[in-house]
Amino acid sequence: EWMLRSLKKFDHLMKEDFFIKWSNFFKERNIHSAAFVSSHQATFGPWPVQDGLPTLEDDRDLPIATQVKHLLLSGVVDDVIIGNTYASDEELEEASKAFYAPYPVLKVDFSQNATELEKEVILKSTHVYRGDASDYLLRSTMTRVHYRDRDFPAHDTDDIKRGDIIIVNEKYGQYKGETQIALRDIKNDGRRNVIGHLNSDEAFLLKYIEPWSSFKLTE
Repeated sequence: EWMLRSLKKFDHLMKEDFFIKWSNFFKERNIHSAAFVSSHQATFGPWPVQDGLPTLEDDRDLPIATQVKHLLLSGVVDDVIIGNTYASDEELEEASKAFYAPYPVLKVDFSQNATELEKEVILKSTHVYRGDASDYLLRSTMTRVHYRDRDFPAHDTDDIKRGDIIIVNEKYGQYKGETQIALRDIKNDGRRNVIGHLNSDEAFLLKYIEPWSSFKLTE
């Protein structure tokens, strides 16, 4: 009864902190839980008027795969359900890939000046968030080992914004080839090439990537 009273205090526009709180309530009691995502192609739901049926209001306008990633990265749900019908074949494929991916996959928008080698470093690597975490940069250091014999000349060394995708250039000696993602705005001393940015739909997912966790990046 007390739980129902708490739920009644909240309207249909569910916020993330409320979702996490009550999902953890179930998770701590080993109760299998699920949450809804919304298809943008579906035209039918349980109500005469409906604009999609995601559990989280912030997910309403996001691509379905991004909605799935958000729920999974929250760490509090076991299953994901599409709440309206009928999702397109393309949406079903995108949602399935996101749900069954062995690692979280975040989308990147490359800058025009990103080189083919830099794109290869970003897209073909399984990145690991270095454990000695910084407040400024997420560091994926193994790329500097795998590409230690390649050249990374300096270019696009403007100041750095949160969500920027970075390759350390040859001015930084043994650190050249390291992949970094900016966690906040910082000055660029000329040793980091800003080669792109996390896609605007998925940049918010950066906060869910934890130290020592693996992830991949896709264009």
